[in-house]
Amino acid sequence: PCSELCQTVGYVDLWELMNTARVSKIYLSVCVCIQLLKIIKFTNVIVPKMSLMTRVLAKGCYDLLFFGIIFMIAMFAFCMLFHVQLGSYMDDFYSQPSSMIALAKALFGDFPFEEIMDNSRGYLNAMMFIMYLFVAVFILLSMFLAILGEAQAAVRDDENLAKERGDFPNQYGFIG
Repeated sequence: PCSELCQTVGYVDLWELMNTARVSKIYLSVCVCIQLLKIIKFTNVIVPKMSLMTRVLAKGCYDLLFFGIIFMIAMFAFCMLFHVQLGSYMDDFYSQPSSMIALAKALFGDFPFEEIMDNSRGYLNAMMFIMYLFVAVFILLSMFLAILGEAQAAVRDDENLAKERGDFPNQYGFIG
């Protein structure tokens, strides 16, 4: 009875309208971000000196892809470890996605170390968290930077070869 009445009288579902507005905002923000990132493409053409980042990423793309796979496996392994160990005690690790977010935040310096100590019987969870930081920050981050450094060295070598052959373009584009 109520559903028939609601449909005939002119019931308006504002939640559906708000969901449409929310989804539209998401699409709009992604489009704006992509449009602004296109500036990088245009500056690469106008001033070739500014194309170093894209050339380095292009040179190391396969190494970065395989590194990304290894990094995600390591993150997932530690995510599961902390979800199983601390999930029932800490809000940061109550589910796999929240555990992944907590570990990603830890990469940038937001350590829930005191909370881990407060919710653990001994030092095992704290030692595992330090082990995660060691693996993620020291080993994996070092590998990431080494891949980028190696790719940049290869790009610089290509530039030097082009200079020796004499077909190196003006790096400052229309400015130079």
